[in-house]
Amino acid sequence: MDKAVLRKEIERRLKAFKEQDRESHEITSKLLAMEEYRNADVILAYAPMRNEVDISILFEDKRLLFPYIEGKEMFFAPPPLKKGAHGFFEPEKRIPSYFKNAVILVPARALTLDGLRLGRGGGYYDRFLEKNKADLFSIGLAFSVQIVDELPVENHDRRLDVVITAGR
Repeated sequence: MDKAVLRKEIERRLKAFKEQDRESHEITSKLLAMEEYRNADVILAYAPMRNEVDISILFEDKRLLFPYIEGKEMFFAPPPLKKGAHGFFEPEKRIPSYFKNAVILVPARALTLDGLRLGRGGGYYDRFLEKNKADLFSIGLAFSVQIVDELPVENHDRRLDVVITAGR
């Protein structure tokens, strides 16, 4: 299946989906129980957009950094956040933070249970994961309706270490 077609199909599923709150709670509970999350020095998070797993329960965690975009690259910095040019909340001060022993929480349009991810199409997470893979443990977060059996894969697509979803 073509990536653009799959993105539209997932968007259709998400519009009909009524369990976002319940599944977000289940997914974040599983995340908080993970040894990798508990032992990480830094958590690279995201401010959830519409139809993404709501991780705002984690926002009190002082280890959190949030993404921002400059050119074709993604960087992470601490809060406070403001609405950015790309339509998501990003750090007010764009001073990249450097890290070791980090967990990155990765939103997705679609995921396979073995870690393949379909994003929004910009490639920011794939480039970031490739560049920083030695220092990251990557966790994909997705609602049950976003899980698919297979995805079209290109050379630049990076596989995530773990996928967390509801009910599995």
